[in-house]
Amino acid sequence: MNQRPAVQIREARQEDWRFVENLMVDALKTYYGGDHRAHAKRIFSTHVSGGRDHIGHFSYEQKMFLVTVDDTPAGMIHIVGKRQGTYKISPIIVAPEFRNQFGLGKRLLEHGERYARNHGAREMYCTVAEQNNGALQFFVRNGYSVAGRSDSHYKDGITELMLYKMFVTREFEEQFDRPHISVLPFEDKYELQVRSLLLNVLPEYFSGVDDAWIDALLDGYRRLDTQDVNQKYKLIFLAVDRSERVFGVAGATPKKGKPIKVMPFVASTLTAFVAMVRVRKKTTYRFGGSAPMSGVTSERG
Repeated sequence: MNQRPAVQIREARQEDWRFVENLMVDALKTYYGGDHRAHAKRIFSTHVSGGRDHIGHFSYEQKMFLVTVDDTPAGMIHIVGKRQGTYKISPIIVAPEFRNQFGLGKRLLEHGERYARNHGAREMYCTVAEQNNGALQFFVRNGYSVAGRSDSHYKDGITELMLYKMFVTREFEEQFDRPHISVLPFEDKYELQVRSLLLNVLPEYFSGVDDAWIDALLDGYRRLDTQDVNQKYKLIFLAVDRSERVFGVAGATPKKGKPIKVMPFVASTLTAFVAMVRVRKKTTYRFGGSAPMSGVTSERG
């Protein structure tokens, strides 16, 4: 009987340098420009010298973990603690000869998330080349949502997607009854509640938000059937509970090309906010099952 390999995760050590260097150079060159050897050296050196970032203005910590199979290095995850209470994954890589074996990528990701949670992070995020479908699918399967995109961000011709995963406290998880919150397309029966919510929230952040502004927003929604971006039609989705109370409103305007502008985006409870942000269907990113959100720009509100 073959003995199951021993899989362990530990902090990277000085003797791991060549493994990390070669792994990063080979994995990143397809989707990212720049000097990957220098990049690997910088983050590895930061980690082994104590993890304090003396270059980045918004990061305060860098940690690198390796997964081993029978003591053989098989993959890595590097995470960066940010001053705004988040952690970035940059990068996570499993060596080709170990991919699709023993769930190494998931183990690394869970280890990084656990570390971030234990250090007070409210969110984990990363960027992934849209063309790197395997990596994109991996993050989506593990609860990450697409927040935006940038063409030729790290390499000409490669579109970079930003993904994130919100962490919540156990108390909130106990209260978060997502099945009782549905994200639905706007209907006329919700109009008074929508007006009330928007008028109570938006004027604090935007000038000119009044009944006429809301009339224009709803008129845009009623042009939805035209599917003509020149008509500036709107998509409007609501976070609604079982008693049909409206707790959130998200409006979206498809633009010429692929981007979609989100405005407004209002939620009166964290539950409604999370429900609207996280609504998606596999790798097609949508609000409420409509309007592919392949590109998103956002405005406060």
